[in-house]
Amino acid sequence: MSSSSFFQRLRIVKGRSDTTITPPKAVGSSPGADRKEPGPHRHPSDILAETGLDSYNADDPGLEIEAAIKRYASTGWEGLKLLLRVLKESSDGLTPLKAAIGGAVALIDIFETTKSNSADIAQVAQHIDRLMLILASRLRDGERIESTVVIGHYEVVLSEQLKEACIKLRRGWFKRVIESTQDRNELIAMSSKIADAMQELQLKIGLSVEKVTGQILEEVVFQNLARAEAAAYSAAISPNGFSRRNCTLGTRVEIIDDILAWALNQDDLTAPVYWVSGLAGQGKTTIAYTICDHLKSRADEVSTISFFCSSQLDSAGEKLLVSTLAFELAESSASYASKLLSVLRTERNLSHQRLDIQMRRLFVEPWASSSNRRKDLRPTVIVLDAIDENEAGIEFTDLLLSAIRKGELSGLRILITSRPSPELSALFGRTDGPDVRRRNLNHVSGGAVHQDIITYLRTELPEHADRRELHELADVSAGLFIYAATARRIVRPKGIRRTSDEEVVKMRQLTTRASSVSTPGLLDDLYKGILDKLFTGLDVEEQARRRRILLIVMCHSRPLTIPRLSELAEVTDELVQIVIEVLYPVLYIGELNLVLWHHASFRDYILATHTSALCTTWAIISRSYWTLSQKDTDLATEVEVLTTLFFGLHPSEITESNASQKLVDAIALPLLPQMLPNDGYVVPIIPNPPSEYAHSSTSHKRARAESIGKRPKSMPGKGKAHRKK
Repeated sequence: MSSSSFFQRLRIVKGRSDTTITPPKAVGSSPGADRKEPGPHRHPSDILAETGLDSYNADDPGLEIEAAIKRYASTGWEGLKLLLRVLKESSDGLTPLKAAIGGAVALIDIFETTKSNSADIAQVAQHIDRLMLILASRLRDGERIESTVVIGHYEVVLSEQLKEACIKLRRGWFKRVIESTQDRNELIAMSSKIADAMQELQLKIGLSVEKVTGQILEEVVFQNLARAEAAAYSAAISPNGFSRRNCTLGTRVEIIDDILAWALNQDDLTAPVYWVSGLAGQGKTTIAYTICDHLKSRADEVSTISFFCSSQLDSAGEKLLVSTLAFELAESSASYASKLLSVLRTERNLSHQRLDIQMRRLFVEPWASSSNRRKDLRPTVIVLDAIDENEAGIEFTDLLLSAIRKGELSGLRILITSRPSPELSALFGRTDGPDVRRRNLNHVSGGAVHQDIITYLRTELPEHADRRELHELADVSAGLFIYAATARRIVRPKGIRRTSDEEVVKMRQLTTRASSVSTPGLLDDLYKGILDKLFTGLDVEEQARRRRILLIVMCHSRPLTIPRLSELAEVTDELVQIVIEVLYPVLYIGELNLVLWHHASFRDYILATHTSALCTTWAIISRSYWTLSQKDTDLATEVEVLTTLFFGLHPSEITESNASQKLVDAIALPLLPQMLPNDGYVVPIIPNPPSEYAHSSTSHKRARAESIGKRPKSMPGKGKAHRKK
């Protein structure tokens, strides 16, 4: 017998049920207070007849639901009554649920008939009635429910359990419930299974209603929200090079399981924020990606949105942070989207406002004002990766935590990854608290990380899985996944075939070199070895041209196209291509012909080891941009205004003594459209991230501080005080 046909047999039969209607009860009467007391003279068949379970009627379910409404009109079963009313007024799309509700009515009749003094049974009965109330609210609030929503695992469970209840009822089993502890426990167990199925149903329907956002998002005001194209965890940011990826299967198991359990926990006492911190190269982004991938595979249970920051891409800009999150959140939550729509219709320029205004009007207020629509749903999960690489990351985190501590973002679970900067550490606190759960990757067991790196290398280099050289390479990686990943690219580079023996030789070379270096300088030494290959066998002039290409790339806070890079370095496109090919473990060509680096630690290393050449390079770049701008009168005027207003000097006065990273960023801004292909792609200004935690090597810290330089007094700051003026 199919599930639907069985549920039809459980529907209430009109006529027999009408005889049980009693006068209205006083307000506050308990469920079942108006029902007949069971007695020895009542046969199970009488109970079946009274509940309508003794016969089958294939008439319209609506008629039988109407009969049930009359019978329960004056009882205290508020959830059942509301659910019956909602189903009566609903469309035929809910026919499977209309049929199934007959079984739930039968269960309520059983509760009333047995009239056990067991507090446990009463508690289960009240729980089921509450679930009916929630379910009814979900159906009532949803403008459109697909019929497929109410077909699934829950229907099988209800079918099995209610069929069993019907059989037991016919055999008189429920008469023994009053006196038998074992039978009472069996009733509780069966009712609990039914309650679990109903809980799953209401969650599924609630989430389905929340995700019906298509019509809202078609509004023009939504389409005008500026969004970062590279922010989504699955964004195709580098189809020709390195891209985000999952943790290798079998690695990071403990932390991934812990984060997933936290994300899916509906307990109100669960900390809403989970902060994963660690130094460069410890796998933070890969962990965040894996969490997103896991949760996306469970989209029917939980909504997940992501924002992955990268200092090289558009996800590093302050302007796009909140607006992108708002759009992504609106896609997954109709209740939030409807509130946000009202805001956008009246305030159309919010994308251009200060961060604190955007945060309040686009994010916090619409979410808080629509929270009642999401009651009892699982929390929506937001994954924010590398927040320290966004130029407004610290201020955003401050505003976010403030709203959470005020209780304005209930119903969210927010996973944040970053390096452990002093500013972020101060915001998150030094220990776990009611609002923040912390996980520092530096404190993860060294043995566990070492085994994960072995698993990674075995997966990437399966032919060498059992070789001693592979294990030694894992040993010298010293817990740094970026070292292991870079070493793998050296051993087996993309597009280059080596024999198995040649790969073994490469592993030995890397191991031998790393064995003589202390852990803090491990990546420095690896990067030095890569650079040595760029300059080996070349004369002084050839080395100088290659070094100039490299420095111009690293002295930009935004990626450059190959044509622009060759123009600034005064070399051919062919030579730029050669440099990138030699430096394949650390550089690659991404979308739109942009030159990108695999990991921020390589840029840190270059800045740290070329401090004496930075001022010269900044001056060369700034003067080159000034020369280029003079081809267009309007551009030249804009560059002149920027340098005069913020730096107190005319572009023609730029020298090595007054050039800086900030100057390069400012003077290049007006030329941005000319720097990239004419396809609408925009890359924002990206300042250097804080130097104190860029990498474990202290030399990098000094270089970052020197490369950023001091802000001229005439240059306005970026903090809250400046924005409020």
